[in-house]
Amino acid sequence: MEQRRELNHTDRQNLLIRFNCKNESMIEVRQLRYFIAVAELLHFGRAAEREHITQAALSEQIARLETHLGVKLFDRTSRRVRLTRAGETMLPEAHLTLEQLDRTVMAAREADAGAIGRLTVGFQWNAYPWIALARRQFEWEHPRVQVVYRQAAFGDPTGGINDPDIDVAFVTPPFRHQSDLDVTILAREQRVVAVSNEHPWATRPMVSLDELVNAPLVTLTCTDKICREFWELDRERGQPAQRLDPEPVTIDEWLNEIERGTHIAVTAAAAQNAYGRPTISFIPAPYLPHATTAIATKRPNDPLIRSFITTVARLANPKT
Repeated sequence: MEQRRELNHTDRQNLLIRFNCKNESMIEVRQLRYFIAVAELLHFGRAAEREHITQAALSEQIARLETHLGVKLFDRTSRRVRLTRAGETMLPEAHLTLEQLDRTVMAAREADAGAIGRLTVGFQWNAYPWIALARRQFEWEHPRVQVVYRQAAFGDPTGGINDPDIDVAFVTPPFRHQSDLDVTILAREQRVVAVSNEHPWATRPMVSLDELVNAPLVTLTCTDKICREFWELDRERGQPAQRLDPEPVTIDEWLNEIERGTHIAVTAAAAQNAYGRPTISFIPAPYLPHATTAIATKRPNDPLIRSFITTVARLANPKT
């Protein structure tokens, strides 16, 4: 079988010039398909059968095509049909044109279905398990989508969604302006108290809320007021927490402050697996509102973004 080549810019320009009609209208796609059928079978009757139309209708469309082009494509007698030189020249170009059209239509449909393109995903530390699932499932199901993962600052509960380059992000509500986003909840988990192994609470199975709200807390630098109030227990305490100065800005600085034993921290249970150290103990705090992991976007109607969110939500709740 002859190997087909891609149309370059000059080819396409020449093809458009040849295919332009004398009356400045363009040929129809079906006329190209009918021409190819006749050219390959060299028989109007069999070509009509292949294209599921009558022979008279096929002959009429070929005649219109020849009129549009201003050239004769077939030498036709009662005994045989033969391509003219113009027809022989046009046949491979007609194949290329239809193949390119098929690729164009397929690309449009894939883009509309969220199956092609580039996606930038923001995330924070707690999203690692979800990213692992998305890489295994979404990227396997969408091989023509380029997915780029970009980690936000540890203290950013929005996963960087306010960055114009981020299409969708794993987030940890609550935070300011959350209502401006389309947010899909993935999971809720218990919060825990992280303390040094040298801390008096280290061997206890539980600490009371009264004890907790009176203990000095260490949190990461965060400019989001609602987020800070949630993790610093301002509602439970009835007043803002006294903050460490200077505040840690990296996960290592945060863990080091806990290890020193003078401060404790409230965090999500997932932190025990993600950042657990032999020198730190984690105590359940079931009386606190659960921590939430979600996925959010500003463009929920974008097919590619919606496809990603749907896949991750399906993985988060496989029984629904």
